[in-house]
Amino acid sequence: MLAFIIFVLRATFVYSQWYQKDLKDVISFTNDSTNGLSESIPVRSSIECVLKCKVKYMTSYYVETNKKCFCLKNEEQEIYSPNEENLNGELLKEHESYDCESKKTDSLEPMLSCKEVKEKCPDCSSGFYDIKFDNFTPIKAFCDLETDGGNWLKIVNINVSMANEWSTIMDNPYSLDQLKEIESKQFLLNPNDVLDLFKTKGYTEMRVKCYKDYHQRTLHVVMSGDRLINFIAHDTKSSGLCGNLRFLEDSSATSSYNCNNLSIGYHGHTNPPYYSNLIMSAGPHINFEKGSGRYECDDNTWLHITKQVAGTWEFYIR
Repeated sequence: MLAFIIFVLRATFVYSQWYQKDLKDVISFTNDSTNGLSESIPVRSSIECVLKCKVKYMTSYYVETNKKCFCLKNEEQEIYSPNEENLNGELLKEHESYDCESKKTDSLEPMLSCKEVKEKCPDCSSGFYDIKFDNFTPIKAFCDLETDGGNWLKIVNINVSMANEWSTIMDNPYSLDQLKEIESKQFLLNPNDVLDLFKTKGYTEMRVKCYKDYHQRTLHVVMSGDRLINFIAHDTKSSGLCGNLRFLEDSSATSSYNCNNLSIGYHGHTNPPYYSNLIMSAGPHINFEKGSGRYECDDNTWLHITKQVAGTWEFYIR
């Protein structure tokens, strides 16, 4: 039986069901049997063709005029046409640069920040992405791409149940190139790296989400602007944080009262900087302070009050 094969290949890149086409003409004839040829499978659209062939780890070739799909082992494989029909179609390829999952592998050019990930893939979910910081090879970093508009780089992840855990955490901060460990360790990014990110990479905001078991309140706040930057760069104390602080919807903290009563920073309490007295009020604080043994989240407690130690802290910057 005569098999008439015509390839008019249009390199079609799949991106959220949109197509970019580049015409390439390749015409081929054969009198062979079906052996070694790709036979058509029924589909209703090019998207269905891509999905069915992807399951077989094969390239898809779609003919719009008669809704035929051919799954090819490679781009050179011939297709079978028993009736010498016109099989002008499209060779469909997924465009890797828009594939969210592949961004989480090493198959694509690394991004410069979580913000760039969000800009190039607005529908991508939060998770680890390859980020290239200056003076470092690409590293895995956790990007929160959803909360408060996304773009957040995670820099602290602490879950404490015993008082004696704090000393190890504070004495062993992690470096920027160890961010891949942030979901599996008691992780506190080195303050010098935090300073560098703010001074040289354009970061201007910090978000803190914390919770303590004994009071069962969540504090979730975003700090931004000159007062935050001056605190990080110069340990400058500022009082009255209106315009520089926002409590997010899931925050149930007592600290979320008049912003004029809140301050950031306190001279002499900087071990490490950027985590000490981050938010203060007449009572509740966000504070990591080794010298006095105060590790606070919407409270004002001391380390020796053991039942009040357990809790979680997450810090993000953008």
